[in-house]
Amino acid sequence: MKVYLVKEREWPTRLAVWFSIALAGGALGLQGCSQSHVVEGLDSENEVVEVYDVSIGETSDSPGFDSLLEKDELGTPDVCQMPCSGVECGFDVVCGVECGECRAAEECVEGTCRPSCGETCQSEGCDCGQVCGLSCGECPQGCLDGCHCNCIPNCDDRLCGADGCGGSCGACGPGETCLSDGKCGIPSACLASACPPHPGPGVWTVACNGREHCEYVLKGGVPHDVEIWVPAGSFEMGAPDGDWLNADLARPLHSVTFKDGYFIDKFEVTYEQFLRCHEDGGCAVPDGCRGDPQDYCVAFGAYSPFWDVETWSLKPGFELRPVLGQSYGEAQAYCAWASKRLPTEAEWEMAARGPLSHLFPWGAESPECGDMVFSDCDGAVPLDVGSFSKDQSSVGAMDMGGNAMEMVLDEWHEGYNGAPQDGSQWGGGSPIEPDWVDRVVRGAPLGDNLDMSGPAAGAAMLYYRLIEAAYLPTEIGFRCVRKPLE
Repeated sequence: MKVYLVKEREWPTRLAVWFSIALAGGALGLQGCSQSHVVEGLDSENEVVEVYDVSIGETSDSPGFDSLLEKDELGTPDVCQMPCSGVECGFDVVCGVECGECRAAEECVEGTCRPSCGETCQSEGCDCGQVCGLSCGECPQGCLDGCHCNCIPNCDDRLCGADGCGGSCGACGPGETCLSDGKCGIPSACLASACPPHPGPGVWTVACNGREHCEYVLKGGVPHDVEIWVPAGSFEMGAPDGDWLNADLARPLHSVTFKDGYFIDKFEVTYEQFLRCHEDGGCAVPDGCRGDPQDYCVAFGAYSPFWDVETWSLKPGFELRPVLGQSYGEAQAYCAWASKRLPTEAEWEMAARGPLSHLFPWGAESPECGDMVFSDCDGAVPLDVGSFSKDQSSVGAMDMGGNAMEMVLDEWHEGYNGAPQDGSQWGGGSPIEPDWVDRVVRGAPLGDNLDMSGPAAGAAMLYYRLIEAAYLPTEIGFRCVRKPLE
């Protein structure tokens, strides 16, 4: 390294020491200048006094520099006028003093503290902006400053757990924990290797779903060929005492214990699934007419709202809506074609409310528009199954709060006095009994104006026991269950 001792003509009593770094990136213990500064210093306005050779690696403590700074070729007694003038870091070679250190994630460049290009963009929270002329990345929610991203709390579809910004989306009730999908429930310690074998037919893959229950998908099936394992256990079925519930037909509250678990469809049966059964010869045409002649069905408007009476086929784009208006026998025929059956009322309610007997499928929080299908919000017809992720039960079953009402096996009774406590079917004869038997349907009717402002909304969903004959068949759908291998 060469050290140039230069006399500036304009200030003849002042010495300026310029350092030319011979090796790129050389680490010196002194405050120096770039090669370009040296060139500027040797223009016609300056006069080179002496040139010294100093080996790289010498510092301000080295004898070579001490003797250099003490040398006064111009006869000037004192060359240091103001220590660290205009310098906030590094070593002042003229005055021979340290001028301070930079903060973390900064480095000293020509006497000035600047962000460290090698560290700043990698430090915690530094995701955006320009540092050292380089971009540190982009922030999806905007950049708060040159080194931090804006954080907007995200609790969409989450009732508990972290909001992504250091806050919480809510707390769970007694006996519950926050599961991986942000819903409250009881951890089942689901391990795919411990899930019971699926009884088939077909090849089913299994994994633990977001509610920590065994979930099975039919290989080569349509997107909604999905079933969930509901393990054996107990729950409180029906409505507790209290006038505000307006649920006398769902009383008395009683314990139900399942000795064995069962598989239940994750979604209501769709037109896409039912038409596959029809094409295979196992099901009727899903027009909603329940076997009545077409002219009679059209005259009374008794066909499915998704059925085109001109072409007598499903309207395009409605393949994923729940199939509506099938008779009890037609629904059972589909379930039998798939080696399943309709659920009992207790099986349906256990899958909807879980072992903690939730007021809503997702917990205790009252729903709003956007949480489930309401006629006031979404019109008086069901939407595609699974449209609202919040309407998901503790096992992972979808649309048990809203969308279509659903058929079950049980015969209609006014209340639960005398109801079985083992989850079995209550009345109604065999599963292929004629359609004239009045049966129970569960779920909120879309045509009703539900009060979403308080607990009564829960009565309108999970305690809503309806007699099938009281509602239009075209408001009613279904899902199926199957028993495990013996």
